[in-house]
Amino acid sequence: MISRRPAGCTIVLGVALALMIGDAGTARLNAQGGRLDAHYSVTLGGVPFGRGAWQIDIREDQFTATVSGATAGLMRMFTSGHATSAARGTVSHGQLFASSYASTIIADKRQDEVRMALSNGTVKDYLADPP
Repeated sequence: MISRRPAGCTIVLGVALALMIGDAGTARLNAQGGRLDAHYSVTLGGVPFGRGAWQIDIREDQFTATVSGATAGLMRMFTSGHATSAARGTVSHGQLFASSYASTIIADKRQDEVRMALSNGTVKDYLADPP
């Protein structure tokens, strides 16, 4: 997919979400399931430029995972944007199997959306707007 969004905003959102996902990976959820709620502030030299949250809820037979992030502080003077992604699915023998995925990125008044329906690890239906 080709993005028409300014590269600077995309990079900032991507870096912020990657930092959130990478750092939150140190948390452990036990085999019976559990919940993780993590909130982040992204700063450079003490100056905030992003914020985000990551929630994971794993039950015996199902899971949900959501991540969101947005520009903050002085960064909003140059560009604004926020993004959310969510995955849902089932849990079987300790493995997570996604059944749906959705992502929305809004940056500088432009919006990109991706939706997928999955079955056994295979994408069955896909929507990207804009295409």
